[in-house]
Amino acid sequence: MAEQKTMNTEDFIASVFEQAVAERASDVHFEPMVSSMRVRFRVDGILEDRYNLPAYQLESIINSVKVLASLDITAHEVPQDGHFEFYQVPVASKEAGSGNGEEHLGIGARLKAVFAKADSVPSIVKERQDNVSGGSNKKGTRVLDVRVSIYPSINGEVLVARILDRSDAVMSLNDLGMTPETLATVKNLISYDSGLVVITGPAGSGKTTTLYSILQELKSQEKNIMTIEDPVEFHLEWLRQSELKIERGFTFIRAMRSILRQDPDVIMIGEIRDQEAAEHAISVSLIGHIVGTTMHSNSMIGTVARFVDMNIERSMIAYAINGIISRRLVRKVCPSCVVEYEPDDEHLNHFGLSRGSHKFVRGQGCENCRHTGYLGRIGIFEVLEFDGEFRSLIVAKAPMSELEAYTVKVGMKTLKDDALAKAIAGITTLEEISKVV
Repeated sequence: MAEQKTMNTEDFIASVFEQAVAERASDVHFEPMVSSMRVRFRVDGILEDRYNLPAYQLESIINSVKVLASLDITAHEVPQDGHFEFYQVPVASKEAGSGNGEEHLGIGARLKAVFAKADSVPSIVKERQDNVSGGSNKKGTRVLDVRVSIYPSINGEVLVARILDRSDAVMSLNDLGMTPETLATVKNLISYDSGLVVITGPAGSGKTTTLYSILQELKSQEKNIMTIEDPVEFHLEWLRQSELKIERGFTFIRAMRSILRQDPDVIMIGEIRDQEAAEHAISVSLIGHIVGTTMHSNSMIGTVARFVDMNIERSMIAYAINGIISRRLVRKVCPSCVVEYEPDDEHLNHFGLSRGSHKFVRGQGCENCRHTGYLGRIGIFEVLEFDGEFRSLIVAKAPMSELEAYTVKVGMKTLKDDALAKAIAGITTLEEISKVV
């Protein structure tokens, strides 16, 4: 764990986020301890220590990020959530004066502007902001959204910043790691004029990324695509996005009632969390709208069970839902240090394999992957398209075991099947996929 270099608060925060972006971190944690504060990055789903700072620096760092995210710096005993953006602009190495040819702009400059009581961010940032559309402009500008969460603990306020690259939000469905067969099924699910498409999985499994990829696939001048999110994770100009504000009376119910008067073709609901949200999502999908949403669930059939537990009529579940997409994320083998190896018996037996039946590879660790053996992540998927017989089983109140047996009967490729295929292909390892399937 590195010690903080001597620099002011604004420059230190800027350097932390620059480093986080360079290392492809999804989250930055500022965590108060009894007598110190540590900074950790989440890279490829794993938290790793980066800095250890004196405890007295906690308040200035937390307050500086609060300023960026337009939060109340006087409130210390209640949770707060906010958001800010910064821009990464590639420039010529000679002009930038750096070896990597990139200049990270926005955080340090904005902090200095705010603390100097400037009326706006510096013009150089605003010019580049004006040129940005979606995730990056033709000159390569990247827009990075940072979602800030402040939470009070007994040792002080905990700050977690999630870094969201807009270029990730506009990934094509083709780039998510689906097999051609799975991809074709997903595209068929969203080809209808109406119906509900549910993306399911645990927290951090890439559900929202998949949902935005579906919206990207549906993007058209002929369609009005609107969202109801809590909070908005990726800010995209081509979407009509809205964020719930419960404290101001902008509730989910009010949003759903009003959005239908906005003449939508496609509606994205960030997440179904309760019966009320489920009822509205299903009813809207039945009256002529494509609705995409996410739900926390451990399995494909578990998603159906959750709707049943929410007291949604089985006939509504059966005929409103076009299909369910279940997904997970696994780390990929680092291509710079890949070697062939033999997995142990425990992992071979878990997947019903015998020793020597396939060749497997792993990363032995190098500078590129920070000696982890992994670099980047890829999705694994199972997709169930509702057909007439499956709908009949739901309406007939068939037990969940019978519904699961039907998916096996029709040959649905499971998460385990997809994960194993990627391990055999050398994309990931048996050890990695055994954690999620």
